[in-house]
Amino acid sequence: MSDTSRYMGFSLNWGFSDFLNTSNFIGPEASNQTWNPFDDLFKTLKVLIEEQLLLPKYYLYDNREIQFNEKNLEEIIFALQNQYKTKDITTEILRIGGVGYVILENDEMLKVENLVTIDMFRFFERSFLISTAKDIWVPLSMNFEWQIQVAEKNAPRLTRALVNIENSLGVIIDPRDDEIDNEYPIWQRGKYFFNNPQILRDEFQINPPEVNFDCEGYLSQFI
Repeated sequence: MSDTSRYMGFSLNWGFSDFLNTSNFIGPEASNQTWNPFDDLFKTLKVLIEEQLLLPKYYLYDNREIQFNEKNLEEIIFALQNQYKTKDITTEILRIGGVGYVILENDEMLKVENLVTIDMFRFFERSFLISTAKDIWVPLSMNFEWQIQVAEKNAPRLTRALVNIENSLGVIIDPRDDEIDNEYPIWQRGKYFFNNPQILRDEFQINPPEVNFDCEGYLSQFI
């Protein structure tokens, strides 16, 4: 299996926004606003914590990494609300990061720094990203190592989290389910992600995995 802590050279991002609703600019204290960013952040973090994809340890603001000293999610949100009220933070948080857990082939849990992060979380408009710079979600790693069992155990966790966040907030996710983003070696289709089909097929022919793997059956789920 590939190194789960290795940065794969790019990030997979899912954008969550509500740009069709023009009433949600201004900030969380506005009387005509239909959303509260701290409610959104609570719901998003709750899903990621339940899936053990992101246990928040710090946030980046104004290029400074600030550690969370709070013991639970409610205290973290309360502290951020207070900092927003006192204008210690404004406009957006660049990143909320921490640790997540990867399920290995033997079902052991491996702690990984910044497995999943929340990026560009804005207070002046309803918009943020869920990001991952790890490649454990797909059967073929970026250094061409097969990790089929690891992908089977972990990819559904991330997809499930994205679905639950979308449903909980009632916002639009980008890319949409009918769109394929093929800019990087790992393609995205809505809340799903998979190896570039040509790369996967070529490697399957040249260097087939030791475990049973239905390459075409895998790809047929997405394309």
